[in-house]
Amino acid sequence: MTKQEIKTIFDIDLTSKCRGELYIFLRAIYANEKRKTMTLQAIGKDLNRTHASVSNSLTKYEYYKSNNMFKLVCEAYQTKDKSKIEKYVIMNNEIIKERNNTGQRRHYIKKIVAERIEHIEMTPEVIEKFDKLKRLGLFEVIDKLRKNNNSALWNVRFNCWEYKHWDAFYKLN
Repeated sequence: MTKQEIKTIFDIDLTSKCRGELYIFLRAIYANEKRKTMTLQAIGKDLNRTHASVSNSLTKYEYYKSNNMFKLVCEAYQTKDKSKIEKYVIMNNEIIKERNNTGQRRHYIKKIVAERIEHIEMTPEVIEKFDKLKRLGLFEVIDKLRKNNNSALWNVRFNCWEYKHWDAFYKLN
């Protein structure tokens, strides 16, 4: 498919400087299709991008393949079906709304955790306990606690966590 066909079918100009996910996906598909017959520089010139941007897009193409939204865009590209692009836009808007809601919640949870670990004296015992936290990752701890907000661990400050608290934490779903 040519750039002009993409522009007429999907109303998307691949040469524009838009960094939206849909544009990125379509550029990656287009570049992957053209790399068999054109050099990276030629593809970049065609898309009004540098060869490095094209190379990056081709590198990420394999990663994108596992993304369901990318699969939908690929299907639309291959079948030249604008309705699938419209479906993508609707689904993407829902995902963005969901991210915004969880983002606010995550910010609140970060604030709570920051308040809990603010006044911790870093003794060797505490450092040993926090090693487990580092291995898990702070966000995993926060997510587990958020999902089990009726857990008694919410009422215990991090600097007071003992073995029994860590044991209770590991038993959470």
